[in-house]
Amino acid sequence: MPFPSALPEPDRLDPASIPSLRWGVIGPGWIAERFVMAVQRFTRQKIMGVESRDAARASEFARRFAIPHAFDGGMSDHSEIDAVYIATPHPFHFDMARRALESGKPVLVEKPICVSAVELEALIVLARKHDVFLMEATGQIFCPNSRSCESYCGIEQSVK
Repeated sequence: MPFPSALPEPDRLDPASIPSLRWGVIGPGWIAERFVMAVQRFTRQKIMGVESRDAARASEFARRFAIPHAFDGGMSDHSEIDAVYIATPHPFHFDMARRALESGKPVLVEKPICVSAVELEALIVLARKHDVFLMEATGQIFCPNSRSCESYCGIEQSVK
């Protein structure tokens, strides 16, 4: 099989076909700023809350991005939050994701999703138990060049 000479066109979903979720962001740092700016600029998704261990930091982030709610804990239980994005320092990913999954919320966690395989397995068990989505925020699995390489190598990717 020859290596492809050009990359395939990227998949482009119709934004109207994507359900609008109300997101909560845990960890108001640099990467969370980029996430919020992209969501607000390019999607119909809504950022409804931000959580930080520091209430003043959460409030300032919420003010800057016109986010209705600021929390210093417990955001995952809030009724106006449909899904949670976690952008805390790596050692906190597990506990934040666990809380959100136990609240029945889909979770998107920045890389790395956890700091150990044991923590990841525990999160997978929780996601299955509560029948909610869990994903590491890595974009390359959706890029055309990754699909070309996988195809060339005979790898079929499935999302479960």
